[in-house]
Amino acid sequence: MRQFFLVLLLAWCVVLTGCAESPAPAVDPPSDGTLGYLIGNDEIIFRFDASEFEEATRNDTGRWLAISDVDIETVTVAGEFNGWSKEAWQMQDAGEGIWELRKNLAFFNEGSELEFKFVLNGFFWVEPPADARNSTASGMYKANRSYNLILRVP
Repeated sequence: MRQFFLVLLLAWCVVLTGCAESPAPAVDPPSDGTLGYLIGNDEIIFRFDASEFEEATRNDTGRWLAISDVDIETVTVAGEFNGWSKEAWQMQDAGEGIWELRKNLAFFNEGSELEFKFVLNGFFWVEPPADARNSTASGMYKANRSYNLILRVP
């Protein structure tokens, strides 16, 4: 019985002092047409919102398909900053088709512009929409009209 009261007292202390860590809330997207990230509080927040993207290319064939045809289980960020790894930078599911990953701004070189893409289930490369303010033709553009997003580090 004594252990029960100690656990209850500890839980009450945690609630009152706020020492329990809770996950950071989902962030609002920027309103300037930039897709895929935002910067705040000395961090870059990569943000994939399935409703903002329409198509992806298959890793094996380069064929295009609708994002709505993919049962999204995992989302990663692949880019020049991590050797285009499809596994290294796993994003967290924030709910309602939104995935996020936070990285310290100090990891990136000040003033750099780095290309990146989101990868679904380690296999489907998400294509930015034509109106994305921060997109550029990728090295695969001639083969399959592929674009990348650009991260602009302040």
